[in-house]
Amino acid sequence: TSTADLSPEDIGIIASMGDSLATGAGLWPRTDIEFRGAAFPIGGDATIDGLVTVPNILREFIDSNMLHGVSHGMGQRDQLPENQLNVAVSGASSSSMPKQASELVRRMKQLRELDVFNTWALVIVTIGTEEVCKNCTGPNTKALIEALDVLNRGIHKALVILLGPIHVTSLYEQKFNLLKTRCLCSQSKDDRFMSALSEQWIKAFEHVQTHMENAKRKTFNALALPMLTVTSRYPYSLFIPNKVCFCCF
Repeated sequence: TSTADLSPEDIGIIASMGDSLATGAGLWPRTDIEFRGAAFPIGGDATIDGLVTVPNILREFIDSNMLHGVSHGMGQRDQLPENQLNVAVSGASSSSMPKQASELVRRMKQLRELDVFNTWALVIVTIGTEEVCKNCTGPNTKALIEALDVLNRGIHKALVILLGPIHVTSLYEQKFNLLKTRCLCSQSKDDRFMSALSEQWIKAFEHVQTHMENAKRKTFNALALPMLTVTSRYPYSLFIPNKVCFCCF
């Protein structure tokens, strides 16, 4: 099987890197606790009826006991078992992705309950939402490529999904990103600046995608999505109360 033929039934390992969207920071009401078991890329607490996450979606196709790496419970990365393959760190930037990639490879090599070399892994990387929200800066393209190279060398069979900054819109006004008014640095920036910033992320992700396509390895590839758009009739319900910029997924 190659990445071109991959299906949900093939996935045996789920892993995550990135920022607060992967740590689940703030998902527990009125606290800053990291609720990793509810984070959408890797959380596995409850079932899909009560919690829509990537692992719970995959469990609709495979036996839950066959999916490894799922996050459960609350706590920071080093407070939870290492067989939970969520190496994300709240507040992380693109520059820190190589270090996270190295930690993920280390953890995967320590999994003893399955044949990691021959098991397909789905790695979801959420990066950019906090970086844009806090600093209004573009990504470190070199670091993103380095992180993917680390994963490429360390994981035999994997599909990496690289998710860029979130764009939250109303169904009735889809061009306006509601995060702009909730982020301290972007509140004072005009539309031209924010448009140019978005273009930086788009070009960086295109560069990353081209780099991976040139790698030409059948059992490893990446899909770089420079913007994750979330459209809702009630978009403000997606935000965590009293938080500046984080989304409640």
